[in-house]
Amino acid sequence: MYKKALLAVTVLLLLFFSVNLVFSAGDFFKGLAMINDVHTMVRDHYVDPDDIRDQDMAYQAVKGMLEGLDPHTAFFTPEESRDMLTDIEGSFGGLGIRIDKKGDFVVVVSPIEGTPAYRMGMQAGDKIVEVDGESAVGLSLEKVISMLRGDIGTKVRVGVQREGVPELLTFEIVRAKIELPSLSGAFMIDDTTAYIRFIHFQENSLEEMTKALADLKAKGMKNLILDIRYNPGGILEIAYGIADLFIPQGNVIVSTRGRDGVLLEEYRSTDSTPYADIGLALLVDRGSASASEILAGAVKDLKRGLIIGEKTYGKGSVQRIYSLRDGSALKMTIAHYYTPAGICVDGTGIEPDILVETPPFPVQLADLLRGGAIEEFTAERTDVTPETGDDALLSSFRSYLEKKGYEFKEHFLGNGINADLITENVPDWKGKIFTAIAGELTRQIRYRLLYRDRGEEAARIYLTRDDRVIKRAREVLEKKDGR
Repeated sequence: MYKKALLAVTVLLLLFFSVNLVFSAGDFFKGLAMINDVHTMVRDHYVDPDDIRDQDMAYQAVKGMLEGLDPHTAFFTPEESRDMLTDIEGSFGGLGIRIDKKGDFVVVVSPIEGTPAYRMGMQAGDKIVEVDGESAVGLSLEKVISMLRGDIGTKVRVGVQREGVPELLTFEIVRAKIELPSLSGAFMIDDTTAYIRFIHFQENSLEEMTKALADLKAKGMKNLILDIRYNPGGILEIAYGIADLFIPQGNVIVSTRGRDGVLLEEYRSTDSTPYADIGLALLVDRGSASASEILAGAVKDLKRGLIIGEKTYGKGSVQRIYSLRDGSALKMTIAHYYTPAGICVDGTGIEPDILVETPPFPVQLADLLRGGAIEEFTAERTDVTPETGDDALLSSFRSYLEKKGYEFKEHFLGNGINADLITENVPDWKGKIFTAIAGELTRQIRYRLLYRDRGEEAARIYLTRDDRVIKRAREVLEKKDGR
């Protein structure tokens, strides 16, 4: 009898320990029980029962569960999920910026060319700290996105911190429907050198790129400057497909590795490589991210061309979207991607072969862009055209600002003691500032006039003429050709 009792106790103990081993993640299940307990207490005792919405509480619980993971893993309610899919498909209402989470801050990865945020001078690296007067510090990426979005035609005030600028910069931007093309220019710079401005990796990008390259080859292209500055990335497979146009057969272009470094996918170049022999210069900057870095990493590691510009952003993770039963979705980081040399760029970026830094705009010019003065001038003054001379253009713009009551002292100098000393003791201080920023100011005005009167490609051709990074790329390609 004693032995039977002992055997029964032993079996019970084994079952007990087995259960604990099976659920040793056991803390998680205890956590679920705790969540249920809290929900019960709230349901039974919370002072305003009409505020209790079980579905919303469940969504918030899931979001909270993911907050400790990387910033790219996130949960989306059904409404947020629909917005996200609209974004991926290439058309949405917003400001025209790609953003990411770094520490406590949501930062601008890249403004999208031709959009309201781009035209008003938002820059890669800007930290979004306020939206319509509410702090955005410490908020999730998805929360800040929801604050920035709204009805087309409405305004939003965005406060940003910019490196090297002590004061908060405020942008008042009108939301617009944002169309995301893949290319914003494809043309010949000279008899043998082509230029393509590539701004987004999306579903139709490979088709657009293939067509553009074929057209340029027919025009005599022997060298290509492929500009992926401010390109925030997109679909990994599209990046592979575009790299495959330039990389000789049999080379690894990119690989992905998941948990414990397990190889998930390896993408190799195929035998269909129509542009393996053309000279290639790839232009990058700190707004080149994700899929842009896949392309840049392959070109650099395989010595297929030269990377010129600034260090890239450093996003080397791969996300997958899982649809859930009620229309909500989970976006989860499942892997990191690696360049052909086995380098993961996540958090580090890609160093260019040739460093060419783009200097920041003078604060006075940045203020004119941010306040929308240049945009409004080119929209309203139809008497000013792309053919207007530089002196007349600047004179017209200055007169426009004065008639609008532009506060030159406040915007150009600030309100400190130095501003008072300058205004009291420096003759024609406004004119001196205009002279100092004349070159880039004229360039920004004329670009917008060309965009207004002749379209995007004409404006893009104009910008390439004085671009120091493009100039360096042309020098390198000409030297390769022995010119």
